Amino acid sequence: MVQRPVAKGLPPYTPYTKWLQLLGWLRKDLPDRIDDSYLQYLHVNQAIRSTLYTALRFLQLVDEEDRPNESLSALVGSQGEEHREKLREIVNRSYNPILRGVRLKSATPDQLRDKFREQGANGDVVRKCFSFFVAIADDAGLDLSPHISRRRRQPKGRMHKKSTPATVETPKVDQAADRDDLVLPDTATKAASSSLALILAKFPDYDASWDDATAIRWRESVALILAALKPEDEGPGS
Repeated sequence: MVQRPVAKGLPPYTPYTKWLQLLGWLRKDLPDRIDDSYLQYLHVNQAIRSTLYTALRFLQLVDEEDRPNESLSALVGSQGEEHREKLREIVNRSYNPILRGVRLKSATPDQLRDKFREQGANGDVVRKCFSFFVAIADDAGLDLSPHISRRRRQPKGRMHKKSTPATVETPKVDQAADRDDLVLPDTATKAASSSLALILAKFPDYDASWDDATAIRWRESVALILAALKPEDEGPGS
């Protein structure tokens, strides 16, 4: 398979919930090619399909014909710390070419946004690129600047929660990548898949400005939504 040596094109800007959902499906059953017919089968709408293709190609997880490569196979076949390490390799390999000169441990949000603009992002896509990067970098265990990952401004409206005392260290949350119950099984009905799409469509996108407690609640909520839609007749060892 052909592996892109350098990440090209627009950085990922798909909603992170959709990305986690796709990884769950791919973990359950990795197709020979990730094309429109495959995503249509999963009831992914056209707009989201386009953003998922952008993510897969930028992260160098498919070849020139959109066939899963070894990196994607290894990613969806891993769990726990191994999964985090593989994801970290993917993020570093893909983003480093466009983030040259930016020190993630001390960078500001605008430094990252400027880099995404240089890659062709504009308008609200810049915000989406930024949010996706912060979410996947956090899942990969990258050490991000406190200006990026721990801004203490509470989100407006949805997901609001009373502030909690700061702790010495907030553990990285990798539930979305590790739990098998996030996968929508093969035996799921069209009704379950449609319900999933409706619920996630109303669910707020990951916002990099959230504080740690809110970000953790968001990830836990995604896990609960996907787990609740698992068919009841699907046993633990299925």
